[in-house]
Amino acid sequence: MTREQFDREARYGTAMTAARSMHGRGIINDRDYRKIETIMRGKYQPIFSDLTSEINGPNP
Repeated sequence: MTREQFDREARYGTAMTAARSMHGRGIINDRDYRKIETIMRGKYQPIFSDLTSEINGPNP
């Protein structure tokens, strides 16, 4: 994994942690969460997103 790939993974992870937090607190709904995930996957193109996909919503 290159440094650039690592940075993309880290940024994606940070963005999704924030999205999960907002979803858990009721700030965003399932639809908003899925939209955020789709946008972040496109923006950061994380390598491991297929292995850890959360497209069906965050895990409890």
